[in-house]
Amino acid sequence: MVKLQKLNRTMLWNVTEHLHHNSAIWSGHPLFDDVVVLLAPLNEKLLKLSMKQSQRNIGGAEEKQIARLKLEEVTYAITKIALFLAAKTKDVDLREKTYFTRSRLKAARENEITGMAEQVLKAATDNEVAMTPLGLTPAMLTELADDIQKFNDKVSLPRSMRKESANATRDIPAVIQEAKALLDEQLDLYMYVFKESHRTFYNTYFSLRRVGKVPTHKRPLEISFADADSAVSLANVSMKIKLEHSTIRRKSSARGSVRVQHIDEGAHKLTASLPGYKTTEVNFKTVKGETLKLKVEMEKE
Repeated sequence: MVKLQKLNRTMLWNVTEHLHHNSAIWSGHPLFDDVVVLLAPLNEKLLKLSMKQSQRNIGGAEEKQIARLKLEEVTYAITKIALFLAAKTKDVDLREKTYFTRSRLKAARENEITGMAEQVLKAATDNEVAMTPLGLTPAMLTELADDIQKFNDKVSLPRSMRKESANATRDIPAVIQEAKALLDEQLDLYMYVFKESHRTFYNTYFSLRRVGKVPTHKRPLEISFADADSAVSLANVSMKIKLEHSTIRRKSSARGSVRVQHIDEGAHKLTASLPGYKTTEVNFKTVKGETLKLKVEMEKE
């Protein structure tokens, strides 16, 4: 299910980018304008949900452990003063409320350690006058209260993030379904208006609508080249392909395709050149673990 969602997200992103970069072709067409206005916010919403779905509390476990160690240390420091007072005054109640050894604090569960610290804080606050001559300061009480809050925040953060991720996972299918309905029921049909007048725009759109899964050898990009007029594959020709700052020369296969093995995940711009044909540019996006099958129509000069 998650794999299928990623495929659909990639397809919707690529289609939206293709429409954006070719707005001069369809702008002013009333049917197109209406659909694109509806599609854009859905794509943006899908992106935000995807980020929430995949978010991780990076460094959270380490930060929580540091906060806990600090809480244990401050709690124990105040506990020693309280126990000294309890022994001096033979206050059994105070001893019972504050008798927490280092090992007991260390072994306590997350919900237990905060309860212990809060109990020590209350006992120390109630006996602040008597404990002050023994070394207790207002700063120590403030520090303990702050450390309790900080630790609670560290504990609750991963839980809230997991809840947000679960909610995003729940909401994503409905957004994908709504966006795909716009393409299936409207945009795919309206695109035929440009089949003859803007063949490359038309063919690239339907190419981006189809996203294949990655094979076992994981080539992230498979490009098929064809003549825009005849739709015949440009087989066994030396093709110059530029991707951002790198340029590669590849000979197309008997089926007119070229496979690119090493390409980073994310947005890219492809520029293809072939003698006798116009230079063609296509914007696309690759996703880790998936193969994007891209069809490029080359127009003759």
